[in-house]
Amino acid sequence: MNYLLIFITILGTVIGQIILKYGQSSLFYPKEWNIKQIFSALLNNLFNIYFILAILFALIGALAWSLVIQKFNLSFAYPFMSLTYILIFLACYFLFKEPINIYQIIGMACIVAGIIFIGLK
Repeated sequence: MNYLLIFITILGTVIGQIILKYGQSSLFYPKEWNIKQIFSALLNNLFNIYFILAILFALIGALAWSLVIQKFNLSFAYPFMSLTYILIFLACYFLFKEPINIYQIIGMACIVAGIIFIGLK
């Protein structure tokens, strides 16, 4: 059950980021950086379904994370958060057709190796 909380934390974070990326084109940005434009953009985004869903999944991840750090040593649990990099990397490749290169693949392999070494304890 405790490891399920780590999984929920990672999944909530990843899904929230993917939804936010997917919904970027529907978000409002200020045309000018003044209080009125910033407030208007903020207000519009608060009612954007992609923004709401991204915040909801981030909240789920944060709540699960608060339980994770109660049950595990932070030095053990925190490296698992680097799995979010790998999952987002893969999701961006498959969902958004973002290009990848050999350096990114090597970097991801290093992250996986690091997680394995930390997990060996």
